[in-house]
Amino acid sequence: MIKLRVFLRTFSKSLTSLTYYHEVLNAGFSFSFKYFVAFSFILGIMLTIFVCSMILPPLNHFSDRFLTRAVNLYPPGLEIQITDGTLTVNKNEPIRIPIPYELITDVPPAISDQKQKYLLTIDTKAKTDDYEKSQSLLLLTENQLVAPDEGSGYSVYPFSEVTGVKINKETVDQIIRGAAPFVKALPYLVTAILFIIMAIFLPLSRLFSLLLLTFITMIFAKLLHLKLTYRQLYQLGLHALTVPVLIQVIMTLFSLIPPLPFFNSIVYLLYFLVILAELRKDPKLMSNVS
Repeated sequence: MIKLRVFLRTFSKSLTSLTYYHEVLNAGFSFSFKYFVAFSFILGIMLTIFVCSMILPPLNHFSDRFLTRAVNLYPPGLEIQITDGTLTVNKNEPIRIPIPYELITDVPPAISDQKQKYLLTIDTKAKTDDYEKSQSLLLLTENQLVAPDEGSGYSVYPFSEVTGVKINKETVDQIIRGAAPFVKALPYLVTAILFIIMAIFLPLSRLFSLLLLTFITMIFAKLLHLKLTYRQLYQLGLHALTVPVLIQVIMTLFSLIPPLPFFNSIVYLLYFLVILAELRKDPKLMSNVS
């Protein structure tokens, strides 16, 4: 409880009191580092909870919908074989499998045949040039797979080295059953990844950025004739980061675009200039000016 009170006081003073930065210089470096770690950890938890509250309900719903409906997507009785680089099927061609909107939404849209887009078209008589005409994400021909490519429009993957492949509904159902534990764990995995990003990765990136920013604040300190070492300036920065970090979080939550490049660094440097101006009131920190 005492540690919490100390943290809350430190957070409040770092955010609102310029005179508090005189106290920071009299505290140990470990005190400031522990404050930054605690601040980042608590903020990371709060951001993780906030983001998860928005994305986990639809993600959980998607997981349930996927496990319920995915098994019905593969056409019953369809068997695909690739032997010695040649694809064959046991159904009349072309075989078209629509994009599975039922996995994405509870109410799949009604689409006319002219506007229908397909996930997969199987046509052993088709050529590579038929890809656009197929209106499909993937096109399987007798000896190749044609898939989208951002550069040329599509890429071709020959079956020349493929043999002994058989795909049927039983195979697909087995794959879906194997994927089920991962799909069920997806919300937990997303939560863990978000927490790592919010509470570990971002604070570490801020610590590394502070290494560079401290060199800049050293220039400011010299110009203001302040006797402050790099270590002291870095320690002050561990507290001064509170302001730009909170501004960044608020702007992100409200989808506000920073008006300038390196906006957060500029805010930090401006705030730090104000802190240095306050520290100039302490004669012991002033260097002799000839």
